[in-house]
Amino acid sequence: MNNINGIIAEIKKRPRVVIGVIGGIIIIILGFILAGLLRTNPYGKEIRIDNLSSVYTNMPQSQKDSIYSGLYNVVKLNVPEGYEIPESGAVVRNGTSKQEFDEETNIYTGEFIVDIASIKQSYRVWFEWSPYEKNPYLGGYAVVVTCLPQDLQIYNSWTCKNLIGADPEWENSYQLDYTFGAKTSLVVVDTLSSFLVSEYPESGVYNITIDEASLRRNYEQPDLTYFFKIALNQEEFFDVTVRMDNSYGSDYVAIYVSGDDVQKGFVLTKNGDPMASLSEWLVNVSGNGQLSIENLSLDAAIE
Repeated sequence: MNNINGIIAEIKKRPRVVIGVIGGIIIIILGFILAGLLRTNPYGKEIRIDNLSSVYTNMPQSQKDSIYSGLYNVVKLNVPEGYEIPESGAVVRNGTSKQEFDEETNIYTGEFIVDIASIKQSYRVWFEWSPYEKNPYLGGYAVVVTCLPQDLQIYNSWTCKNLIGADPEWENSYQLDYTFGAKTSLVVVDTLSSFLVSEYPESGVYNITIDEASLRRNYEQPDLTYFFKIALNQEEFFDVTVRMDNSYGSDYVAIYVSGDDVQKGFVLTKNGDPMASLSEWLVNVSGNGQLSIENLSLDAAIE
């Protein structure tokens, strides 16, 4: 009680000092609030995730800015006509947040599902960051925002498009360069990339690896025919058969890809003209009389 009385007595003796201190504290607080309100995202427009800071307490502001911007960009691609893109209101779905730290590389990696109730959309966010800005182990996409599979959706189903859908990373496509030549290798890689991304839009990060030991020529098939296996993120595995003319794909390329749940054939010819003999060959290779076969332009694929 005496201490309180003493403090009150000091305040009465020096009211201006006390008022000045209190005023300074208020100005500092208001400054922080104003700075937050006026802060602009260096990556562009954003959708703020209301609980991101409380879920990932050690995440730097630069990483959060990147996530907010990435979310905005994919929502902009998918927002229905007539809807406004919200500036905030997104939330990390409870129970979906993950984060791991690699002590050897000093890199945090994690993911979560974000729900945006105002537009009834949800996405998966994958991220990586390091306490050291110039960490040499950082590379590629620091933030990837992708569509969710239907079984994780909480809103009505809708057609979702991915921003990075056409940009998978092939770990060792040079093996195809050696075998098919650069142009035909590019045709095969781009065709398979587009197909896998369309079939697995929820993947997020697309790392495709060729099983080099499996790459071999099949002399029992006509023209130049090769077989190899590929892995998507080391989770989904596929058999691929590629047939090309004897000038290594200058006239046509036929591709058959199969996995546990998918089968698909591609015929690539000049001007996209279908070739019945190649379609028949794909059906025979697959053993599926109802095989879905897509005819594409070889010229467009090479450009």
